Amino acid sequence: MSSDSEGQAALWDLSTGNALQRFGAAAPLNDAVLDAEHSRVLLATRSGMLEVWSLAGQRQRSLQAHSEWIMDVDLHAATGRLATAAGDGKVAVWSLDTLEQRWAEAAHEGRALSLDFSPDGQLLASAGEDGVVQLWSADQGAALARLVHHRGAARSVRFSPDGKFLASGGDDGSVRLWDLSRLHESGEALLASAEHSSGVHLNGSRLELRRP
Repeated sequence: MSSDSEGQAALWDLSTGNALQRFGAAAPLNDAVLDAEHSRVLLATRSGMLEVWSLAGQRQRSLQAHSEWIMDVDLHAATGRLATAAGDGKVAVWSLDTLEQRWAEAAHEGRALSLDFSPDGQLLASAGEDGVVQLWSADQGAALARLVHHRGAARSVRFSPDGKFLASGGDDGSVRLWDLSRLHESGEALLASAEHSSGVHLNGSRLELRRP
């Protein structure tokens, strides 16, 4: 799937590079996703509407998902979940079968920019203009972790195929790789690990280099 600011989306055949179908939304688009399980495509518009189209190119329905732009959309077919990120900083998860909202949270200050489900569908990651990367329980919407290391907006988040790591990219030009196996470790344990690997000892407000 591809989409553009002119409100046009296309479904492509990767083997030939040809467009199989084109779709014309009622508003400019920020994202589009193929819902193969239901033989349809979902278009995320800057009006906050989520447009549902058949693969034959017929608009089936429109849903007012957010009051601001829909910035990103992702789905997890195995768990039947759809996630949307909005210009007002909210993140929402929907039933993929009924398109009924399951939960919504104010996730970011400024726009929520990127979303990604973990491979098993149990976690949802979001990134926003506030530079924060958030981890959520995809089922209930509980906030699990708040990762703050980007300077400027965090633009993109992606899980590794095995679900053990999360990558985030930001306006500061950095890509951060997060080890999700360490999310529940205490701050003291993480600090001790960092000191051990770097040879730098954090002593109050001073930095002390350990002697070999």
